[in-house]
Amino acid sequence: MVSVISACAKAGALDLGRWVHSFVDRNGIRADLVLSTSLIDMYAKCGLIEKAKKVFDEMEIRDTMAWSTMIVGFATHGLVDDALKLFSRMLDSKVKPNNVTFLGALSACAHSGLVRDGRRFWSAMHDLGIEPLMEHYGCMADLLCRAGLFEEAYSFVKRMPFPPNAVIWRTLLVGCKKKGCQDKEEIIVGHLLQLEPLNAENYVLLSNIYALRSHWDKVSDMRKKMKDNGIKVTPGCSYIEIDGFVHKFIVSDESHPEIKQIRAELKGISKRVRLSGHLPWTSSVLHDVDEEEKENALCEHSERLAIAFGLIKTKAPAVIRVVKNLRFCTDCHEVTKIISKDYGREIIVRDRVRFHRFVGGTCSCNDFCCRQDHIASLIQKCPNMKALRQIHGRLLRNPNLPPQPCTFALCKIISFCALSPNGDIHYAHRLFDDIPQPNVFSWNSMIRGCTQIKNQSREPIALYKKMLCSGFAKPNSFTLAFVLKACSNISALCEGRQVHSHAYKYGLDLSPFVQTGLLNSYAKCEELASARFVFDDISDKNLIAWSAMISGYARIGMVNEALGLFREMQEVGISPDEVTMVSVISACSKAGALDLGRWVHSFVDRKGIRADLVLSTSLIDMYAKCGLIEKAKKVFDEMEIRDTMAWSTMIVGFATHGLVDDALKLFSRMLDSKVKPNNVTFLGALSACAHSGLVRDGRRFWSAMHDLGIEPLMEHYGCMADLLCRAGLFEEAYSFVKRMPFPPNAVIWRTLLVGCKKKGCQDKEEIVVGHLLQLEPLNAENYVLLSNIYALRSHWDKVSDMRKKMKDNGIKVTPGCSYIEIDGFVHKFIVSDESHPEIKQIRAELKGISKRVRLSGHLPWTSSVLHDVDEEEKENALCEHSERLAIAFGLIKTKAPAVIRVVKNLRFCTDCHEVTKIISKDYGREIIVRDRVRFHRFVGGTCSCNDFWLGLIHVSI
Repeated sequence: MVSVISACAKAGALDLGRWVHSFVDRNGIRADLVLSTSLIDMYAKCGLIEKAKKVFDEMEIRDTMAWSTMIVGFATHGLVDDALKLFSRMLDSKVKPNNVTFLGALSACAHSGLVRDGRRFWSAMHDLGIEPLMEHYGCMADLLCRAGLFEEAYSFVKRMPFPPNAVIWRTLLVGCKKKGCQDKEEIIVGHLLQLEPLNAENYVLLSNIYALRSHWDKVSDMRKKMKDNGIKVTPGCSYIEIDGFVHKFIVSDESHPEIKQIRAELKGISKRVRLSGHLPWTSSVLHDVDEEEKENALCEHSERLAIAFGLIKTKAPAVIRVVKNLRFCTDCHEVTKIISKDYGREIIVRDRVRFHRFVGGTCSCNDFCCRQDHIASLIQKCPNMKALRQIHGRLLRNPNLPPQPCTFALCKIISFCALSPNGDIHYAHRLFDDIPQPNVFSWNSMIRGCTQIKNQSREPIALYKKMLCSGFAKPNSFTLAFVLKACSNISALCEGRQVHSHAYKYGLDLSPFVQTGLLNSYAKCEELASARFVFDDISDKNLIAWSAMISGYARIGMVNEALGLFREMQEVGISPDEVTMVSVISACSKAGALDLGRWVHSFVDRKGIRADLVLSTSLIDMYAKCGLIEKAKKVFDEMEIRDTMAWSTMIVGFATHGLVDDALKLFSRMLDSKVKPNNVTFLGALSACAHSGLVRDGRRFWSAMHDLGIEPLMEHYGCMADLLCRAGLFEEAYSFVKRMPFPPNAVIWRTLLVGCKKKGCQDKEEIVVGHLLQLEPLNAENYVLLSNIYALRSHWDKVSDMRKKMKDNGIKVTPGCSYIEIDGFVHKFIVSDESHPEIKQIRAELKGISKRVRLSGHLPWTSSVLHDVDEEEKENALCEHSERLAIAFGLIKTKAPAVIRVVKNLRFCTDCHEVTKIISKDYGREIIVRDRVRFHRFVGGTCSCNDFWLGLIHVSI
């Protein structure tokens, strides 16, 4: 009898099953534990859960299998509360649960998205010493994916003690599709097709994903692979029992003897469904055909044929019971709800996973599986906020929408508003604030969304703190990664360290997302020791980690370390991409390492790395900052497409090289090319005017900014003040600064102080100094500048007073530091440097230079030496400047016509500038020096700056 009952259960043949049950009773066959459990299973699988429960309740003795079968029955019917209550009753009855029991409990949680309960049962399994099987891991992965916790599901599967099977990889692929995590998609597909290369279900699932994205070429590719490998799709097949006989329907079935009546019934159903306002979910049709054909294809699904046949053959209140071999189609699910309401019929469909009971337009599954996919798809396809608001409004007006999909939809809407380029972060905030207990997905969406807004703030960090205080959601690896990005955006080192400690606290320190986030945060905060510690701690370093570390070194000009790490990266077999190359080129730019920069450029060409807009612009910047402006222009001219940043970088390059005409002509070309200039473009144009004293042009650009609706930033006001001061228009510069719409920064007050000194306006000097020291009371540069002014007037008592204030406040001067690249290695020199291994030869070279400079008739500009000592000592101090040490080293190590290229961290000393002009003439050498502001190209005793800046004081140590 157990075998017969099992056959009825498999086919969903309730009437036959009932007859068998009555046969058992009539013939007095003893209903032992096995037989009773079989009856429970049969009634549950045939959709009569009430009868299954009645058999269970009538059992005098129940073993673990009986309890487990009943729990699984409740779970497949979506009766989650009943399943979990029965589990508690089982424990109270001192019956120990087994693997099957926990499978039922976890399945119940998965069907309703009860993540917390699922985790509780998972822990209980281990507490009871029950080793989870593949099916349990599959249930947990399914639960997490359904709840939108794809990353957690992925990590969970990666930690499994045995290799996951194809079912689990398929679950992850569905979760991946739902979350849009395309970075993981290829990995999952690789595992899936490796395990089941000939399973049609995998190809259908992939085709479905591609069809949703309208990638019809990939859908065709899937179909071709199936055809080439002889893979056939398992057709949708549904069964319905009528008068004790089981009828079978296959998708687009023509074999049934009553097919004409069935098709006529389907036409009537379609009309009533259309009148209800239903929009067919045609994205599930895997053909690139028009909408009408897709709708017709949906009507041919096997479950619709079976339901139509049931409507013909039975009358209310008879229940229409259908069993399907595959998952319920989303559109068929929606249509069946409408049928149940319009026709006043109860319909029960058992698909491959669970039961769906339709009564009065609702389903027992609460649409957890079908509606969520539909909602996610609708939101994902939203073209703008107007469409999204319509979806939101429709959800709010639907009184039948259960809590689970409603919460899911709200999370998806928040995600769209916060993260989509077409979204609205303010709308996301309003929705988010209305959720009493936001889940981790919503928190992550908001935190990530706030890191993407144009004007960066501390808001993402504040949201994270609020999340921790609320206690409703525990941060995951994505949460920490997004917060760390926020920390790196605003250089919040202290908060970054706190997040680092949280990574250990929550056991997320080994997450690649968190590790890369920490590395990037420390690197951008210029905390390179901590960044290197994190980097060395990453066991499996990916391209992002290598790029972040290289970028960190490049950011602070550690070019040798950046290039060393770049070479090490290649040795371990990691191929660089455009992002890595931009970081390496940036390191070369910062150090002025032209030879290394050239090598990197040739490396890009050799390896066929695509020179996109960002990479090409970085090359322009590198060549410009390394003094090879002609090569920068060549790269610029070879670009097929140029954005605003490319034009701006080239204009700034011309400006810093003193090529004012080229800069202004390029600005005109940019306007002719219909490319709109931005803040950086105007900064370059104003800088060019300032370097050459073009007051009229500067005023013209200032007006043009306002005409184009570009709001001037602090840097633009600084450029204009600098232009006016250099041109000797101090009073106008002072009035201009006083009219600024926001308080001037210390740089602008310093510019005014220099202009004040040049014009001798001592009446304004005290006011300017007062503002400057109020803003930056501990900046050594201010005290050095004031000391310089006092030294020029021989007010040595005031110079001493400045030194005393610096000493009392522990203020240290930034030493002058110069770099020169020789044979691919960057050498660093600090003022009065004794550390270089060839310092003796350098000093000998400096003595020779001093003799030749004296013979030329040069008088050292000793007033820039801030010590009350005799002239000889002042002259010796000038010879110790870092740029002279670097130039002397260049004379030793290179021969003409090689160009000596030096980069200095401060402004060029006036006396060193004059001496370098003499060296370039007497030694017949071309020397290019890049100081903090601009380039100086020395050839034959002249400089490209035309000595325009010599009227101003330049701080140099």
